[in-house]
Amino acid sequence: MASSLTSPVTIDGLDIMSGMLIPGAAKRHIVTRSTATDENYKYWSQNAESGYHHTTIQAGHDACTSGRNDIVLLSPDSHSQAASLTWTKNMTHLIGAYGPAVMNQRARIGHSVTVDPLMTVSGYGCTFSNIYTMYGAANTDLNCWIDSGGRNSYVNAMIGAPNAAAACDGATFCVLNLSGEGEYYFKNSSFGNDNVAWTNGDLIRVDTPCSPKLVFEDCLFLMTPDNGQVCYLDFGVGAGTGFIIFKNCIFMNRGTANTVAIGTTGIAASTVIYCVNTAFINSTDIIAAAHEAKVVFPNVGGAVAVADELIGLTTAFDHTV
Repeated sequence: MASSLTSPVTIDGLDIMSGMLIPGAAKRHIVTRSTATDENYKYWSQNAESGYHHTTIQAGHDACTSGRNDIVLLSPDSHSQAASLTWTKNMTHLIGAYGPAVMNQRARIGHSVTVDPLMTVSGYGCTFSNIYTMYGAANTDLNCWIDSGGRNSYVNAMIGAPNAAAACDGATFCVLNLSGEGEYYFKNSSFGNDNVAWTNGDLIRVDTPCSPKLVFEDCLFLMTPDNGQVCYLDFGVGAGTGFIIFKNCIFMNRGTANTVAIGTTGIAASTVIYCVNTAFINSTDIIAAAHEAKVVFPNVGGAVAVADELIGLTTAFDHTV
């Protein structure tokens, strides 16, 4: 008998088909690889209702109805892409079939050819959870994940890149580009990786026309740069005014110390970055001296980024760059 993917399966209100609470979830689609010997394929190809089992992420997305709170459940396999993915439908969620994790979830998305970007999200109100991206093999792989939709959330997700040094030699390289409405939420997630030498670009870029209203909670930011010019966060020219909150976050640099952790290329004059119980490991400065008032540490009496020993810096903070 076919397993129902179209009605909720809950325990104490937790939707166990999606692995997390999605109030009012509608249709549920399952994506597996097409490999006939895979256990996930064998099970779902025989047990899913007709029309609800798919063998590509794009097909799962395309089968959803925008704005209905549909869910695409991704099997815990390596899903290799031969073209860029587009996520255009609003309130449509991609959930990995895997337990809660911060890194290296088994529902993973990679690529077999050069793709730029790996994923573009233009829908709004979407949730991405329990997934892991593996991106960057060539010098033309420049953007892992672009979110131009806004009002989206990422929970227990890893946006992982770069996977090869050639991918991160260009100034335009970016792991996560945010250029949408600006209201994003990130929880228990990680960004970047720590096993590839990184030469240029940004881990996260707030790009035009985004007016950031970003919340990062319990997140990990990873890199191993081979020079000081790489930033965890920077702003594209034309980015709007807003705020960014980092709560219980760790910025971990395992290579050459960043000159600054946060770049100021296009930062708006009134944008403020709040760092609550947050540490920057192996960065020389948090931000350029002229912009220090934009970075506030509320848990140390609201101090701006001037007291090395209070804000988690592990190298001498000289305030001169």
